[in-house]
Amino acid sequence: MPLGTILLLQASSGSFAFAGLAAGAQSIAIALGGLCVGAVARWVPPRRIGFWAALLNAASILLLLLASRGAGPVVIVCAAVLVGLTQPQVGPLVRVHWSGQLRSGDAHLVRTAMSYEGAVDETSFVLGPALVGVLLLAPTAAWGFPQAGPLLGAAVLLVVAAAPLARQYADLPSTDATPGAGSSEPTTGRSSTAAGPVPSSDADRAGVSLHWPSLMTLTVAMVSAGAIFGAVQTGVAAYAAAEGTPQLAGLYFAELGIGSAVAGAACAWLPPGFSLGLRRWLFPLALVLGMLVLLWGAAAGLLPVALAVAGLAVGPYMVTLYSLTEAQTPLPCMATAMAVLCAGGPIGTAAGQLGAGLLADRLGATPAFVIAPIAAALGMAASIANIRTARSRRSRTSGRSPRQATGHWGSGR
Repeated sequence: MPLGTILLLQASSGSFAFAGLAAGAQSIAIALGGLCVGAVARWVPPRRIGFWAALLNAASILLLLLASRGAGPVVIVCAAVLVGLTQPQVGPLVRVHWSGQLRSGDAHLVRTAMSYEGAVDETSFVLGPALVGVLLLAPTAAWGFPQAGPLLGAAVLLVVAAAPLARQYADLPSTDATPGAGSSEPTTGRSSTAAGPVPSSDADRAGVSLHWPSLMTLTVAMVSAGAIFGAVQTGVAAYAAAEGTPQLAGLYFAELGIGSAVAGAACAWLPPGFSLGLRRWLFPLALVLGMLVLLWGAAAGLLPVALAVAGLAVGPYMVTLYSLTEAQTPLPCMATAMAVLCAGGPIGTAAGQLGAGLLADRLGATPAFVIAPIAAALGMAASIANIRTARSRRSRTSGRSPRQATGHWGSGR
């Protein structure tokens, strides 16, 4: 969406600076909209939110197209922000759906679903820019909207794909529901074997409330992943320009996305002994090493090879973050948790783009990649901090039976 916004507004205003400003405001609005969707989803069924958000998002895109024909800068930026705020948050809500459908069954199925969704996300990062290039061939200039093809295509996909998909989302149980009160789904983050009636006291309700310290550590870890993507986007553009082949920047970045998608999907086939507790240590460490390889490749003139290697570390890291969030969050709070977690991505991407852009302008292409290992180290620190916050959560539930207190809040399955 931001790329389509940049192309549309640059064509209509003739200014990359203004187009970038509007797209940056839109990216921040996407993150804020995700937080709002997550909060509302605790009271409004996700299928209703997803359906109407998709339709509102399509209408907002049409409003932005109309504004681009001659409205003032403030109106155009506001329209771009509205597009970001109404984004239907397909990724978080689909993950909520899988968690609600599979949590009472085999834990391996949850991991498989999270791996699949992570791979789909990464594939969209690769195919999205390619689809933008194809849609730019649409003769929209003849209709008075130059380079509007990508946004028009997005509006069509929202109506014919995102909205119908939202009707399939599973609704979340209420925090006041109990398994014996007409709901077959477990009501807390524990497995169905440990689930029981939701306690009414404030102390006992700790097991069905969102533990914000744990969620914040995971969100910081997701911000670091977004910063890596943002830094690499800017870094490969600077690197390709310095090499005299700016047209290869998109292919370079696609290497990172392809490797990440393949490795993320492969997480579904990890043996049961490769527990979440082990992955939460190993994959952040692999991410740090992968980003160091990336920095070395940029300095040695071997960036294409380094990107292929580094991408293999990104997907498993992100899948682990989704799995940890699913494991540490009560089901009624799942939409909020996934929305907050996913909001970290665009926030980190904006920060990574800004930092890498400043370094590229002042020091050249290679220093722009320094952001990547720094962000990876931040993600590893946040993952380690999550171990402490998860233990704190377990200590709050220690008043229940040992099976209940440790059933689903632990470091892994």
